[in-house]
Amino acid sequence: MNKKWLAIGLTAMVALTACSKDNSNASNSSNASNSPKASENAKQSKLSLNWSVTSAFLANVTLPSADKDFVKKTIEDKFNVDLKIDYMVVGKEYHDKLNATLAGGSAPDLFIAGAAESQKYIHDGITTNLDSFVTPETMPNYFKWVSKEEVDAFQLKQGGVLARHAALPAQYVCFLVHSAGLAR
Repeated sequence: MNKKWLAIGLTAMVALTACSKDNSNASNSSNASNSPKASENAKQSKLSLNWSVTSAFLANVTLPSADKDFVKKTIEDKFNVDLKIDYMVVGKEYHDKLNATLAGGSAPDLFIAGAAESQKYIHDGITTNLDSFVTPETMPNYFKWVSKEEVDAFQLKQGGVLARHAALPAQYVCFLVHSAGLAR
C-alpha cells in the first residue's frame, strides 16, 4: 500500500509541475545563441527551482541541512539548478499553505496534490499539459523503465484536457535516481 502511495505522490510531482519559468528561459535562449559570451553566461547561470512536496512518510523524517545534503548537491551540480525544497507532512496544513501560495501568484515550480486537488488545479488552469515533455524522445532514460502504456494509464482527464501523471513504479524509484543517467 505504501509503495502505491509513493508512486502516486511521485507521479503527482511530475504532473503538477508549474511552467512559469520556462517562458522567460525561451526568450533568453534565443538571445544566448547570438553571441559566444551570452552563451557562456547562459551555461553558468543556475536555474532556481522551488519545489513543494508532501508525503505521509515525512512525519518521522529529518533531512540533512542543505550544505550536508549530498543528494540535493548532486542534483544541483548535474543539472545546474538551485533547489529550494519545502516539505511538509500530508494534510490540511499542507493544502492550505499550497492554496495560499497559488492564490498569491507564486506557484512552486513543482508541487504534489491529491486526486481532488489535482482535478481542481487542472480545471482552474493552474497546471499544464505535459504530453510534449513526457515522450520517449524527450525522456529516453525514463522510457527504458516505463512503457508508454503505463504512462498513458496514469492520466487525469477532465473536460477533454489531459494532465499527465507519468507512471513511476515504486520499485524503480531509487534505481532511477542512482543509475538511470537522467541526462539533461
